[in-house]
Amino acid sequence: MIRQEQIRLQASVTGTINHVRGRVDKIRRRGKGHLVSVSVGNPNRIEVVCGVSESPSAGEEVTVSFPPDAVWIFPQQGENLLRSQTSVA
Repeated sequence: MIRQEQIRLQASVTGTINHVRGRVDKIRRRGKGHLVSVSVGNPNRIEVVCGVSESPSAGEEVTVSFPPDAVWIFPQQGENLLRSQTSVA
């Protein structure tokens, strides 16, 4: 899961670690800005909130970027990420 408020659209990649290219699928109005749905080549889409002035066009290829601390990793159901290395005697 990626924290939505930290996802950004970029015209080009400039030294960004976490980025993915995609195509704008849908643009919806959201308050004073837009919610842009970006298809990234699999069944999933990344939703990006952006201002009216920075909103791309439908079908446009864009780069989506986010800082490393915006990514949250959850275990699959039944899996434990924090397995103890010590045993209790």
